[in-house]
Amino acid sequence: MSNKTTSWDESREELLKNPEVRKGYDKAERVYQLALQVRKIREKAGISQSELARRMGTTQPAIARLEAGG
Repeated sequence: MSNKTTSWDESREELLKNPEVRKGYDKAERVYQLALQVRKIREKAGISQSELARRMGTTQPAIARLEAGG
């Protein structure tokens, strides 16, 4: 039995060799980046999630999910 530990970076790189895993990872990264941009722009504009939701014709929980990457 080996005592060698594997770092997260090493594990991730190994997993990402699988094309299906890579596809999912890349999609999740795009969603995460979009969520960050929405939040950053909203905060820069000085508006709440509720106000953004009102302007978009949706609900505050929908904005919260969007900003959480959901």
